[in-house]
Amino acid sequence: MVLGLTGQRRLRQIASLALLPLIALLASCGSPGATPIAKPVVQNKTPGKLLATKFPTIKLASAVTINWGNSPNLNLQGAKLITRFGVTYITELVGAKSQLFVRTTPKSSWDNLGNLPGDVVQLDFPSPNDGFALAETNGPGSVLDLYSTSDAGRSWKPVTSASFIQVHFFNSRDGIALFGASSNANGVPSLSISSTTDSGKTWNSASSLPVESYGYLIPRYVSFSFGSPETGYLAIGSEPGAGSQSKILFRTDNRGQTWREVSKSPSQYSPSALPMNGYLEQISFTSATTGYLVDARGPRGALYFTSDGGVHWSVMQILSASASPSTSLAYFRSTTPFGAVALTNIGSLWNQLRPGSPWVDLYPPYWAEKLSINKGTLAAVSRGGRALEIPVASGDPMAATKTPASTLLDFQLFDATKIAVSNRAIWTQVRSQAWERAPLPKGDQALFADFATPSTGIVAAIPNRNSILSTTDGGRRWERVSVPFMPLSPDVLSANDWWMIGGTVGSPVNNPYKKNVRVMTYYLYHTTNAGRSWTRYSSSLWSQISPYGVKFLDSSVVYLWTSNRLFLTTDGGRNFVARNLPSWLNISSGHGLAPGGNGKAWIADGSYPLLATSNFGASFDVASSKS
Repeated sequence: MVLGLTGQRRLRQIASLALLPLIALLASCGSPGATPIAKPVVQNKTPGKLLATKFPTIKLASAVTINWGNSPNLNLQGAKLITRFGVTYITELVGAKSQLFVRTTPKSSWDNLGNLPGDVVQLDFPSPNDGFALAETNGPGSVLDLYSTSDAGRSWKPVTSASFIQVHFFNSRDGIALFGASSNANGVPSLSISSTTDSGKTWNSASSLPVESYGYLIPRYVSFSFGSPETGYLAIGSEPGAGSQSKILFRTDNRGQTWREVSKSPSQYSPSALPMNGYLEQISFTSATTGYLVDARGPRGALYFTSDGGVHWSVMQILSASASPSTSLAYFRSTTPFGAVALTNIGSLWNQLRPGSPWVDLYPPYWAEKLSINKGTLAAVSRGGRALEIPVASGDPMAATKTPASTLLDFQLFDATKIAVSNRAIWTQVRSQAWERAPLPKGDQALFADFATPSTGIVAAIPNRNSILSTTDGGRRWERVSVPFMPLSPDVLSANDWWMIGGTVGSPVNNPYKKNVRVMTYYLYHTTNAGRSWTRYSSSLWSQISPYGVKFLDSSVVYLWTSNRLFLTTDGGRNFVARNLPSWLNISSGHGLAPGGNGKAWIADGSYPLLATSNFGASFDVASSKS
């Protein structure tokens, strides 16, 4: 049971061009050379020139809509719960309602149970069928509404409204709740514990908590847990800051009638008392003395453990601390019919069948960041550098591909050919033969790349950020051409026909705090002669917001996207339709969109699942594939 900080997934932002992710993509249908390339030849070409600037007509259309079906949106997580029966619940706020999703076993699929009014802040299921929910329907700071269900969350009915902070039910009728009254002069609310015997319809005042002496305590993070019918614990965390938070743990031995302090932080007496670092997410006691504490922004992949009733705590590492994506925990249940179950703050579900056995990452199967498509199969790079093959036409299961790239930046499929890209080399595999390496010129490190065939393509690299490397023989020979902009996200149609996003640095801006502050302006650039001359496309809708990527289906149909809009042209750039994206959706930079025929396209944002459109981006559904 949790109230307070939820494990919402972070939204990616591009902080500066110098810190852009290293991205490279190689594509098409040729055959690599059989002779290993030890040292490529580099030839400097005549610098490219800007010929003209065009101003396309842009029409703003209705916003992009997303249909999630039975899949939860991991960007919008709200309340979460893993019951002692092994059932996992997640809510997400969409507009003025919260969608409720359930996973009846760790290995089952998600099921959309429907909506609850308002923002659900807590879920509690004392039995497989009987459950309760607290929801905020009138905005932050309002009283909370209590709802109940008797059919495992498929239908709900309102019970009452009050100044609830947290509830805990022992069964379908008996429960206790933490209430908050008006604040005192120090801003500390008066807290009380009340009980109910009629499923929450009426509440009887039972006791007050001795928190008035702790002037710093403002209960925004709260968690109940009972290890036995009589003995229970209540943890309260204050307003956090800079990664730390004051916490107090209370204990009752008479089902909530009276409470006493067990431990607090900071403590000047015991370094093993309640930890200051991290933000309280959950406490879970399995007996009167054994319990666990989950902290957001605490040790990655770890939680805190006590065996003396919460007096002393120690770190317990359960998941890898270096795993990508993040393994910071949001909810933990040590005992279920299916073993231990853990949920991370970005929505990964983990399972340990028995003590001592390895933890298994069950959901999601991947976190795709970069995409391309070849004949109904998506090639994806997942967070952590995994190369994946995801059939979206046949419905066959996903497959992982092992590549020799030490740091995988991109991966693409072709007819009988696979390409993996690192920041310093291109790796190509024909059928099941050994991978062949084509290194970039000495000193160059790829930032962005795209290939029209395995032989023909371009690379934007550091340290020279105002030039482009091009090859027509798979990287044996490179031509370097200087360009009048900083190339960011290229899309290559042929050896001569290139499109890309580029930025130009303006004059210094007066700034009393920093020197040499300049504004970057972004354009869409096009060349038909391998970079010798360029035409740029200008619009106020992307000039000051760095476009994340551009991707052509053919010479007419083009997608371009920024952090907040998706653009489409069907006439090669003369006219665009622009649609606003949901605020939580950030299509990955470089190659976050893979276009297909007949209005189809797939997008990745580093989360799960993939989204697919069949109407040129007007709406997206969850992409069909098997994990």
